[in-house]
Amino acid sequence: MSQKNGKIILIVDDDDVFRNALSMTLTHEGFETTQASNGKVARDVLGVKEVHAVISDINMPVTGGIELLHYARKMKPELPFILMTGFAELKETQEAHEIGARGFLPKPFKREELMSILRECLDPPKAEPAREENQDLLYCKLSIDEFVSGHEIKYDIFVRLSEKKYVKVAHQGEDIPVDRINSYKEKNIRYLHMRREDFKRYMGFNLTLLPLVSAKKAISPEKKRNFLKHTSDVLMEHLHLAGVDEEGFQAARVVVESTTSLLAEPDEMMSVLEMLNTHSDHLYAHGLGVSTYSVMIAKKIGWKAPATLSKVAMGGLLHDIGKKEIPREVLMKPRRDMSAEEVQLYETHALRGMEILGQVATVPSDILQIVMQHHENCLGLGFPMRLTKQHIHPMARLVSVANEVCNRVLKGPSCMNLSPMEALQRMFSMQREKFDPQFLEALMNIFNVPVPDLKSEERKIA
Repeated sequence: MSQKNGKIILIVDDDDVFRNALSMTLTHEGFETTQASNGKVARDVLGVKEVHAVISDINMPVTGGIELLHYARKMKPELPFILMTGFAELKETQEAHEIGARGFLPKPFKREELMSILRECLDPPKAEPAREENQDLLYCKLSIDEFVSGHEIKYDIFVRLSEKKYVKVAHQGEDIPVDRINSYKEKNIRYLHMRREDFKRYMGFNLTLLPLVSAKKAISPEKKRNFLKHTSDVLMEHLHLAGVDEEGFQAARVVVESTTSLLAEPDEMMSVLEMLNTHSDHLYAHGLGVSTYSVMIAKKIGWKAPATLSKVAMGGLLHDIGKKEIPREVLMKPRRDMSAEEVQLYETHALRGMEILGQVATVPSDILQIVMQHHENCLGLGFPMRLTKQHIHPMARLVSVANEVCNRVLKGPSCMNLSPMEALQRMFSMQREKFDPQFLEALMNIFNVPVPDLKSEERKIA
């Protein structure tokens, strides 16, 4: 047992067994404790007894932890307040952070975590603190829509409270019931988070499964689509945070091979596109959407060589990888709402993308050209080089059509909420000079959009 340190901790929890266990742990570490079975009793204790910190559960009868935190912030604003939180209280954890909770302890707790949080709250650094690290760089998000519920989780799970604050809400090995996941969705919680190193292992596991899932005839097309969507989301999150290296590029190859395989199945084309509009992150959905449309166009015009389809699909998936270096708040704006400086910054993403991929020796030059030229157009009015049609790589001209359709169809800052058919009709009637007619008309044929006979129309006018 440690020597007594003179610090008194108020423990607030309606579970007698847990409260006593926590008290024993703290006593063993040299603390004195006092206990309360709910927030109302705790308020009475705070009125008559000096304590150095409060450790409180969130959900309790009579008066809960959030209400007690409000009271403590009002009556004793300097008192360190630590909330015990779990997977069931994500929304409350976010609220508590905003109110001013000093620390968060995952429940059930580990002794090392408990002592680390207490030291942080009771013995803050006396010197001017160093600038806090941006914790966003250490974690990766996982859409709650794709979270595998009802199973034991393989990694610690965190909730993001701010760019500098992540809180563990579930330990590796916990079971997460389906109804709990559904309750988070109802509370509008969109993402859970993993440590970056765990996320990389999770990505590797999904990429190993993806070809097996795609090839398995017993698995329904809907389940294949959902797994493809989930794996592409995981991949793009990794690439945007960790950058593109040889491993990341090969991982992207696995995703596009499964995409092209899935699109070979009858009636899957529209189902894949509908799936993309349910995607939790429009930037990631856009990459998979452009890849999907590009493969459809390539097959329609007779580009059937696997190597060619792979380049087109990879170029489509990674065409916007340069956006990883541009602030997200800029990317979330429609172009018309950007300042001149923001437009200039936005238009660097094509060159940035080529530079990022150019550092990977195995990336074919065709893919680099797609990434650099996907915003060029046949009139020579695009960016970054203002190339005219004859100077734009054919694969880039193809991906340009797919990119424009996705901008109009898939949810995002520039979305017009159009169907593919409506988008193609408008592109043909208003902007067809910008696009290579071979690729635009091929996509129109895929969606059964009539291609007007322009020569016949001209003769009628004459």
